[in-house]
Amino acid sequence: MIRTLADRSMVDKALGSSRALLYKHSPLCWQSALALRQVRRFVELHPDTPVYVVDVVAQADLSDLIARRLQVGHASPQAILVQGGTATWSASHLGIRAKALSLALGGQ
Repeated sequence: MIRTLADRSMVDKALGSSRALLYKHSPLCWQSALALRQVRRFVELHPDTPVYVVDVVAQADLSDLIARRLQVGHASPQAILVQGGTATWSASHLGIRAKALSLALGGQ
C-alpha cells in the first residue's frame, strides 16, 4: 500500500518504522512517472513494506525535512529505504528499479 505523506507527524511515523520506503515524486517530471511505476511494482512484490510518497512540488517542506533528518541529499524522483530510522539505500531518477529496491532489502 502506498501512503501519501501529508504532514510532519506522518514523516515521524515513516521514519520511526522498522522498515519503510520513502519516494519523492514530482508530478511534473516524466522520470518521476517512470520511477512511480517501479515503486508500484515493488509494492506488489513487497506488500509488507510500507511505502510513503511525498509530492516535492506541493510539499517541498516535507521533502526538505526528510533530506535533513536522513542526511540524504535531495533529488527528484528519489527512493530512500529506511530501516530502523536510518537511510540504508537510496537511488534517484532512472536508478529507481523494483529489482534494485528488492535487492536493497536483502534480496527478498
